[in-house]
Amino acid sequence: MKKIFYRISKILIYIVLSLIVVLILNTVIGSVVYEKLFYRYEYPDYEVTPGLVSYDKVKDNYPREKVSYISNGVKLQGYYYNQNETNMLVVFSHGINDVSDSLLPLHMYFVDKGYNVFAFNNSGCGESEGRAQGFTEAFVDLDHTLTFMESDNRFKDYKKLLVGFSCGAFAVGAIGNLDHKNICGCITICGFNNSKTVLQEKGKFYTGPIAYFGIPALNEIERYKFGNYLEYTAVGGINHSNLPTLVVHSNDDPTVSPDVESIMKRKDDITNPNVSYLSIDNRGHSDVFYTDEAIKYQKEVLNDLSKLSYEDKKNYCKNVDDYRFSKLDFNLTKAFDELCQKMA
Repeated sequence: MKKIFYRISKILIYIVLSLIVVLILNTVIGSVVYEKLFYRYEYPDYEVTPGLVSYDKVKDNYPREKVSYISNGVKLQGYYYNQNETNMLVVFSHGINDVSDSLLPLHMYFVDKGYNVFAFNNSGCGESEGRAQGFTEAFVDLDHTLTFMESDNRFKDYKKLLVGFSCGAFAVGAIGNLDHKNICGCITICGFNNSKTVLQEKGKFYTGPIAYFGIPALNEIERYKFGNYLEYTAVGGINHSNLPTLVVHSNDDPTVSPDVESIMKRKDDITNPNVSYLSIDNRGHSDVFYTDEAIKYQKEVLNDLSKLSYEDKKNYCKNVDDYRFSKLDFNLTKAFDELCQKMA
């Protein structure tokens, strides 16, 4: 009897120790995956970065005001282009590990159209404080940005068009779940539908099968950081708001798969009758904005830069035609204009 009891006790001890090891392994791997995916993102070195991505290149023609406010205890830096010609404000939400000025050609397009524009850096990006916290952070920061605007005399009476790219596209879609005031439409560009599932997919992509061990910990980290925000999806927000919405995606996007993770993939689940779709051929992820000519020129420039020393890159970039490099696709801007007409 004692031998049986001893054997059972030994088995139980092995089981408990195995569970502890698995728990520790899950926590360690989950934390490693999270640290690999999300980090503080600073501005690129604009002296060797071609294209319209540095505000200093256009500041004389596109004056803007810096606006700071708090999102979830972190000070964010916003940028306000005030036209004083319209009651429309276009609010931009950028992608993960990036800054708002990466969408500068879009800011300029809407300013040229006569609209007021507000862009901001998410937590942990550029001049904003903190560090990047996850794919849901763009949603949290947009929520706090709109809450701030609703109490600020400069912004509270504007009709607002929300424009988001990648992670920001998820944010502007999902924000429709929260019933903010004066939102009149949204544009999602290369966006995903669900921040929980996309985190798991990216974890597998960056760490391979080992990510499966870390998924339980990843889920707990996310739950601790974001709470109820995790329950919302972009499609749910688009349906709940019933707002005029434009969904844009490239059919070969390698970052937000159009066949797995994208809002476009959930097209059949969208019941909002005011949604239009623009599928763009062979533009990948970040190139979805540009003309074929611009993309060809970009490849030439980047190929040349890859062969140069740092000092030579600086000299080369001084002669790059940044407007040609960042020229927006006509089909994209036409779709923007059509959506704005629906909201007029």
